Formats: sequence, C-alpha cells, structure tokens
Amino acid sequence: PRTFFVGEGRLPASTITLSTHIYATAEELAKVGNDFMLLTTDSATIRHSFANQQSILYAEDGLVLATSYQTTRFRERS
Repeated sequence: PRTFFVGEGRLPASTITLSTHIYATAEELAKVGNDFMLLTTDSATIRHSFANQQSILYAEDGLVLATSYQTTRFRERS
C-alpha cells in the first residue's frame, strides 16, 4: 500500500479492493520475453484513513500489458 511511502515507519493497512487486468495476449507476452518493462504507479489520494493506487505495466515499445487498482484502509497515527 502507498501508506508505506509516507511518514515515518509503517502504518497498519488492509486492502479493501484489488483488481488486476491483463490486456496482453500470449503472443504479446512472448514478444516481451526478457526485455525491460516499465511499471508506473500513482495515488490519487491518501487521507481520512483511505488510499488508492493505480499501476500500469508497459512493454518496452509502450504497449500496455496490464493495469492494477487497489483501495486500502489504514490506521492513522494518534
């Protein structure tokens, strides 16, 4: 969860929803082989004990191979 990257120490967190969508065909994945891939990750918000995360996995040529979306709930420090 993105809460691991903010503040000092880790905050207890639980995943509420997690979805992963693979768009690449078997042939497209085979074409990637051992080449480099790029993973981008962003978070629209981390507040009020909730956070979200979106990740996109790209092949070296820019083809989107997969996406992932996660919503988490975390315990804020007192």
